[in-house]
Amino acid sequence: MDQQQKKTLYQLIVNTLGCNPGQLSQGTEFGADLNASPLEMERLVSLIEREFDIELSATKPGELMNIGQLVTDIEEAML
Repeated sequence: MDQQQKKTLYQLIVNTLGCNPGQLSQGTEFGADLNASPLEMERLVSLIEREFDIELSATKPGELMNIGQLVTDIEEAML
């Protein structure tokens, strides 16, 4: 994932979850750190799929633990 794609991803997270960009890092946990609800995570995954023209079929929104895991899932879907 290049820097522009990462910037786009972080912007989607900020816009969807209403968090501060300064809170985001590879280790940021969606539930514990950002208090993301399952519904917010479903919406985020849907927006990511549209933005990057991918399908995160192996990714269940409730199973995403942190941003690093999400980045890995996106990179694998882009192959």
